[in-house]
Amino acid sequence: MYFPRIIQISRHRHRISYKSSLPSGEWLCGVCRQNIEIDYGAYSCDKCCNYVVHSICALGKDVCDGEDLEGVPEEDDITLGVESFDVISEGVILHFLHDHHLYLQASTLYDENKFCQACVLPIFEGNIYSCIECGFILHETCAQSRRKLQHALHPHPLTLRHLNQYEYVEFECDACDRFCGGFIYGCHLKECDFDLDIRCASISEPVDYQGHEHPLYLALNSEEQPICHSSVGGRNM
Repeated sequence: MYFPRIIQISRHRHRISYKSSLPSGEWLCGVCRQNIEIDYGAYSCDKCCNYVVHSICALGKDVCDGEDLEGVPEEDDITLGVESFDVISEGVILHFLHDHHLYLQASTLYDENKFCQACVLPIFEGNIYSCIECGFILHETCAQSRRKLQHALHPHPLTLRHLNQYEYVEFECDACDRFCGGFIYGCHLKECDFDLDIRCASISEPVDYQGHEHPLYLALNSEEQPICHSSVGGRNM
């Protein structure tokens, strides 16, 4: 009876509302991927007819901030209208994390001394944006990363920023536990202290992994194995 009526979770783009029971049928939790008993309370999406979440899963601290949004106007998609760069002309952009124009080029040779300033991976073959005034380089895909992101691993929106060379620090990604530099997505709330490197932030569920035949979903905590959408004999594989 004390559960919030309407909440926003990190695993779904729409708000979900509490229902004391569900219509007859088989329901699969959108977070833990386990079956849901229809006679117990659950959260469901009014816009997506088949999205349902266990109450406990929906209110987990890594999934929801617990705020009751009943009566609060629903905001538009936070990722819309916040592009990371302005198009100056064909093949020329101005990225919000760099002061100079970046020019689109095709990289054909590997140079061990050139790294993408966003993902800190080497530059191989492919399209890149480079600065003619300094050594700033971005993979084309990294340049297209949005300023704001809602990620499945955190209940609050994440904002893109540059951990540049002048800070002389590295940060530990809260997803892969690696010490990283370059671009990071961080929570604006200081008490969260949550950061993702741009590579981990780019992963969304479901994950199509070439070593497994079914889609994979993020587990509830780092000690669990990735969750397979399909099950055999009632057990996730």
